[in-house]
Amino acid sequence: MQVSHNADRGNLKTHLAEQNLITIDPASRTHYPDGLAQLCKNEFKGMLIEKVFSEAEIEKVIRYLDRKQNDLQPTYFGAVLGCPVLQPAIDKTVYWQESDIFRSEFSSLFECGLEAKLEEIFSLLSGGRTVALPRESPSHVYTPATIRFFYPHKGGIGSHTESEYFNALNFASDPLGQRIDIENILNYFITLKKTEKGGEFWLYDLLWEETEFNIKKAAFMSARREVAISKFPKIRLVPELGDMVIFNGKRWHKVSDVKGETNRITIGGFIAISKDDSKIVYWH
Repeated sequence: MQVSHNADRGNLKTHLAEQNLITIDPASRTHYPDGLAQLCKNEFKGMLIEKVFSEAEIEKVIRYLDRKQNDLQPTYFGAVLGCPVLQPAIDKTVYWQESDIFRSEFSSLFECGLEAKLEEIFSLLSGGRTVALPRESPSHVYTPATIRFFYPHKGGIGSHTESEYFNALNFASDPLGQRIDIENILNYFITLKKTEKGGEFWLYDLLWEETEFNIKKAAFMSARREVAISKFPKIRLVPELGDMVIFNGKRWHKVSDVKGETNRITIGGFIAISKDDSKIVYWH
């Protein structure tokens, strides 16, 4: 099923509902009070939350990003601003420093602060659980998000799940990994800039634990794996500026190659429920 978010929002909501993907407009944000736990249980495939960021907030962020081009870290699909904790041989000292910088600079770009903005949304879906950034110590706070720049003709991000990524990096042994339900980590992202063509987000009707062994053993994001995964039903999403998408990271997903001249820019990270079921944490 291919669905473009450029279509009328009312029709889009109906199409996505038929695919078990929930669309939440500003008036219905209280309709799924335990939505994050429902996503963890795969009661629906994902959520599209409309207008999380205003046009004015996005314009302010884009102006800020234009000034930060020299700070971008190159990657195979384009570039990243901010330091994700999930990477091989991460230097946690550098990570904490980068997190402090990111949090400080982004706090001024939103009227109530980026973290307050995210926590407002997550709290409405939290089932009454406390929502907060995780800490490794009083002075070591995880970054709430990073920003991804998808450059044209770089190939996007191939079909994958977070399950194998977390396993490869042994995140279960990380201090944060030991405190959360590591089997059901959610992904979230918000669109900051759209492309003229391409850059679609695809969400598959297939979970990691349902995947055949011959697909799992294929090389990570390889052409062989891409061909095999492409045969499964999937939803195509092109969220509008300021819209947030949340989904279970063990569900297969990908980002198509960007066409034209405009970068696709998103901000996002992970969400998880604590092992004692009392907290929602988010980070990247």
